[in-house]
Formats: sequence, C-alpha cells, structure tokens
Amino acid sequence: MKRLRTLLGIGLGLAIVAGAGWYISQTGTTPAPRQAGRFGAGMPTPVGIATAAKGEVPVVIRALGTVTPLNTVNVKTQITGQLLKVDFKEGQMVKQGDMLALVDPRPYDVALQQAIGQQQKDEALLKNAQTDLERYRKLVAQDSIARQQLDTQQSDLHHHPDPADLGAVHHPRGHAAAGARPPEGRRQA
Repeated sequence: MKRLRTLLGIGLGLAIVAGAGWYISQTGTTPAPRQAGRFGAGMPTPVGIATAAKGEVPVVIRALGTVTPLNTVNVKTQITGQLLKVDFKEGQMVKQGDMLALVDPRPYDVALQQAIGQQQKDEALLKNAQTDLERYRKLVAQDSIARQQLDTQQSDLHHHPDPADLGAVHHPRGHAAAGARPPEGRRQA
C-alpha cells in the first residue's frame, strides 16, 4: 500500500510537469510587435509642409557628458588679495591699459612700509660700519688697537650692501593695480 501511494505520487507529479510544459509550448512564442519611436515600427512617417523662416533655433541637449570649448583662457593672478571692485561687465570691450579690477591695497601698503623701513635700517647699518672703519683706521695709524680689529671691520663692511645696489623702493601699485595690462578684446567674468 505504501508502495502504491509512492508510485501514485510520482505519477501525479510527472503529469503536472508534462501539463505545464505543454501549456507553455502552446502559448504564442512570438512576442507582440512593439512600437518603436514616435510613430511605431514599420509605420509610415507623416510629413508636414511649412514656410521657411529665418530665426534662432534654441538647441537644448539634456544629457550627461562633457562640454569642451573651442578656445580656453587660463587667467593667472599676479597678486593676491580681496577684490574690492570689478570695473568691467561680461562681454564688454576693453582696451590695453583699462582698469579691470581693484584689489585691496592695504596689505601692499604695509609691505611697502616694511621695505622702506628695512632699507632705512640697512642704510643706517652701512653708515655706522663706514664710520667705525674710519675710526679703526685712525686708531691703527696711532698704533692704539691691533691690526686684526681693522681687518675684521673691513670684512664686516663687505657684508653690508652697497648704497648703489640698494636702489629705490617703488610703490607696488601702478596704473592697473598690479602692472598687468590686459590685451584688447572682449572680457567675460
């Protein structure tokens, strides 16, 4: 009896699998035709008639990608600081020598004052070293000090810059904020 039930269960299972296979094979194997595009696959495309007109055609492409310009410009600053004023508008024509922007001059004024102070200090040290050298020459001539002190002072004097080499400290701000003159043409921010 047990054996009969087992054979009956196996037979019933095989019948179910065979029925499912037959049902799948009898249903349509060709998928329903899908419409492709705006008017469908295999359908004629309608054509309309219109008069030609001159005008702008906006081109909008909504996609991911990279836009590569035909021409590029790398702008490198010659100075750094807070931008106080921009004296041109996007697309405005500019000429060489036009003021384009104003950068905060305070840090440069401070640097100028420091450079002037350093120059004055160097000039004072040089004058002091020259005075000491003359004093030591007189003392060596009187045989009051050792010749070594005079030689040391002459050596120290060579470490100080020559006044002609010091030059003048010039103000960093010129006509165009940093001395940069833009080429003529259209500017865009």
